[in-house]
Amino acid sequence: MDKFIHVIFNAHSYVRWLVLIFAAIAIFKFTWGWMRTSEFKNVDRTLSFALAAFVDLQALLGLVYFFWTGFNSDGFPRFRFEHGIAMFLALVCLHFPLFWKNVESNVRFRNSLFAVLASLILILFGISTLPGGLSR
Repeated sequence: MDKFIHVIFNAHSYVRWLVLIFAAIAIFKFTWGWMRTSEFKNVDRTLSFALAAFVDLQALLGLVYFFWTGFNSDGFPRFRFEHGIAMFLALVCLHFPLFWKNVESNVRFRNSLFAVLASLILILFGISTLPGGLSR
């Protein structure tokens, strides 16, 4: 594996931890806000945006790795497509909260929480399609 793709692979591997950390914080914060009927504040919007941004970065790194290794060495095995499709759906789920600007805070917290939970389920499924699955 050449140096460039090694850096991309490692970055893709490490950014996943940022995604999981921000997702855990979002689950806690959105659950707390929903249960306490809090106001959806700037920190909540920033958290939604940051989580979506890290998933976007993860998707970009994954696409570079997918195409670079696909055309240069490994080809395009089925598990890579399954992984990519599941992760794309997770990315879409995490962008939904960015469109719920005009709903009341309680509904926004609830919907954002369910969007994050749905994306985590898709992420776990996507990881499980890879060789080594969830033990990677």
